[in-house]
Amino acid sequence: IESCSLAHVAPGSVGKAGIMVLTPSDVGPETKVQAWLQGLQRESLRQELIILFQERLSKLLQVAKHEELRTVAPSSAMSSVCGMLRILEGAIDAIPSSRFTPATCAAIFDLAAVWGFGGALSGLGNVDARKVFSEWWREELVTFGGIPLPSIGN
Repeated sequence: IESCSLAHVAPGSVGKAGIMVLTPSDVGPETKVQAWLQGLQRESLRQELIILFQERLSKLLQVAKHEELRTVAPSSAMSSVCGMLRILEGAIDAIPSSRFTPATCAAIFDLAAVWGFGGALSGLGNVDARKVFSEWWREELVTFGGIPLPSIGN
């Protein structure tokens, strides 16, 4: 049984059916990120990424709700976060532990964020969502991988 509300369901029916109620705080993007971070084997990398997620994830989730940011296919904040985490996994696996510095970590984090949140954006129609995202990044996050972005270009 799938329902958007359990307002009119008797408690006995809930128990018999084995219904679980999950809220966005139970399975939302933040929870996904926390679980992913807990699974990282490298403690120093985990600490750097925790700081970056604390600084930037809420801003990224807010911009994902922006009305002008249309995607080429329906998307959600969770799919953007999952895409970002997969890109991070690939980058982490490709870079030896000895080469990880805070600057390297910031660079791969920002690369993953740009593609995770901006990769599916549409450049078609009245508003170029990729350009809106690029302008937002320059205003809100200011840097890419710890390096200040130039004021012109995409």
